[in-house]
Amino acid sequence: MTLCSYISLLRMEDHLRKHDYYYQGAKLAIKIYLRMIDRPEDMNENSVRSMEGMSENEIKKMKKKLKKLKEQEEENKKKEKEVKEEGLQRGPQLDPEALLKIDNPLAEAAKFCHNLHTYGMNKGTGYALCAEVYRRKDKVLLTLKCLNEGLKIDKVHPLLHVQKVKFLRNCKC
Repeated sequence: MTLCSYISLLRMEDHLRKHDYYYQGAKLAIKIYLRMIDRPEDMNENSVRSMEGMSENEIKKMKKKLKKLKEQEEENKKKEKEVKEEGLQRGPQLDPEALLKIDNPLAEAAKFCHNLHTYGMNKGTGYALCAEVYRRKDKVLLTLKCLNEGLKIDKVHPLLHVQKVKFLRNCKC
């Protein structure tokens, strides 16, 4: 490897987080982490809230469907193991249940926010989401920085306006 190709590799790594695909994925991850904080009952498939207003027969049917889905998942896992043993692999597989067992979703969302506002973006929605995360972490200066940078891009963005109101209402300055 030559020095020029190594430097170009480092420059490419610097621009990966500015790409639109990274922005879309980070935005979605932040929204999911915030939803995990706001409504944790949505992340549990056997929640009591989903069974409210159902008759006993409907609850039995739902439990049977869940049992069938679990059996299908087990069969799929067995098939994947067989495929891995044969040497055919489909790429990295994520376990959604393991991702839901995060202790501090706000800290995970803050990691994405750090990358988004550090490397810059040209969309107000991202800055509004970052401002929401930093507001919940009580990071006043980072919240204000995200709001100011977002307002430079789009002065009339509705999510930025909502974040400004929340910031001014909760400001301890």
